Amino acid sequence: MDYTAHTSRCSKHTSIKSRYYTILPFIFILCPTVPALLPGGQGEQIIFLIEVITALWLLSKDVYRLRLNSNELLLLFYFTFSILLDLFQDIIKGVSITSDFFELAKPLAFILFYSLYRYSKIDIQEIEKRSLKVIKSLFIILAIWSIVEISFSDYFLNISYWLYRREEVSVLRNKAIGSFAQTYQFAFILLLPLTYLLLDWLKSGGLKKCILFLLLLTTLLLTQSKSMYVSAGMCIILSLFVPALYSNIKNTIRIILLMAALIISMYLLYILYEDAIRNILSYALTGFELMLEGNSNSLNTRTEQLIWALQNNQPCIIGGGIGKGEMMLESFYALYYYRYGLLGLFLYVLLILITSFKSFRIAKHEEKQNINTSLFYYSMAIFFLISPMALSSSCHQDTPKIAFIFYSMIGLINNKFCQIKKGLQN
Repeated sequence: MDYTAHTSRCSKHTSIKSRYYTILPFIFILCPTVPALLPGGQGEQIIFLIEVITALWLLSKDVYRLRLNSNELLLLFYFTFSILLDLFQDIIKGVSITSDFFELAKPLAFILFYSLYRYSKIDIQEIEKRSLKVIKSLFIILAIWSIVEISFSDYFLNISYWLYRREEVSVLRNKAIGSFAQTYQFAFILLLPLTYLLLDWLKSGGLKKCILFLLLLTTLLLTQSKSMYVSAGMCIILSLFVPALYSNIKNTIRIILLMAALIISMYLLYILYEDAIRNILSYALTGFELMLEGNSNSLNTRTEQLIWALQNNQPCIIGGGIGKGEMMLESFYALYYYRYGLLGLFLYVLLILITSFKSFRIAKHEEKQNINTSLFYYSMAIFFLISPMALSSSCHQDTPKIAFIFYSMIGLINNKFCQIKKGLQN
């Protein structure tokens, strides 16, 4: 009886701990940044601090272990050492600013987010189930909020200004930002649920799944982020090559018909409501036209930043400084080259591509075990594969809200991959 009671208590305690994997992403992503009270990104910095404190608290509660392998320690050492070296160089040059020292916390924080999923003591199938639930439900909530907010801006804009939206940045006024600081941040993380919902709809069909996919696609379009339009297009194209969708001829024909119906429907809607669509998406469409003419301000700005990074990072292989005190670099390639050098940029892109490869291998393995889990890993494989292109506009993955999901999913993929590898060896 004592053993049974002890087992029951342990099971209940584990069940309570597993709920953190549902609750925390909701809290972190939906947490208001109150830009009116906390300008200059202070709200996001507070959220980052809350995330780190929570991760350390969960470590003390034995939810996960902080046990890194040699490759993980090497990456942590390299990026931490690079930031220390960058700070030293900026101090020597006299361009160091207070917020530069905030960068020191990032590698350590990202390792905590990663370890929470990589070295969790909770059953991985439970984490997968809860993570998939979060990816679907959380971003559907944000999509609905974004569409309602834009459609009825007279009623909801003031609420949005209080919660997330910066009133002084007029360019954000009629665009979807969800609970994030920028349109392209929201659009970037939307790529993951968008890809999953597309795969889910193509695999099993159904009006509800089609509506949910179109809901997220509409929301992504309302962000009016040009780089994410291209990235979303690539995600959709790559989704059509997922082998799990084509289990038989019947499924293949159905998928062809579904995609044909979707393309024709969207084309007809554009023809019928061209003026309205061009009015709603004027920022993005005008931006594409200027880009084709070679007059895109955003593209020119990022090109100038990349040239500046190439010219001012004299060490080349390693970083040349933090950059905040000289130029606020937005593009992932300009920032990571200047801050971490060619070696750091190469290691980071390699990490993302290896993560994509591992996720694809897991998805293949899970096809006969659990199709929903398989599609989840396929969607992550596509998301990480597209990330090097999607990050060209900015380092979205280093912002507090996205970082938690980005690095925790890398941890989950590595956790699952190692378990499958051990199972095959046994």
